[in-house]
Amino acid sequence: MSLYADALKECRVELGAEFESLKKDLEVKIAVDGALLDEFVAGFEADFKEALTEKDGTDSPAAWQMTRAQLMLKVRAIASLALSYAAIAQRTALEQGDLLRALQRVKPDCEVTTDPAKRKRLNYCAGAWGLQGLR
Repeated sequence: MSLYADALKECRVELGAEFESLKKDLEVKIAVDGALLDEFVAGFEADFKEALTEKDGTDSPAAWQMTRAQLMLKVRAIASLALSYAAIAQRTALEQGDLLRALQRVKPDCEVTTDPAKRKRLNYCAGAWGLQGLR
């Protein structure tokens, strides 16, 4: 399996775990369908592939190591916002729209840095879900 696929899988696990943690801690009874989360995370495949693959086609583990923590915080933010949108709407289940709305809020911060001195940035959601150019 490629690095970007492993990274996507890790993000999917983190997303699901964060939803469960929030639901438990806040005693929120909103269903979160695993298939919905799978589909949502799959929407980032091209962006992850571009961010974590060198120009010669090899994996870039250094880039993932330097940006992983930043990205996981964004995954948690998406979970928190999406759950709040579902709760505000008084729904019993999370919907794709909740995830996409949360992504729109987090999108401006999707670019994470690998080298602050050089200001090199990787964008993990540049084109995901048709949000190209959204700032």
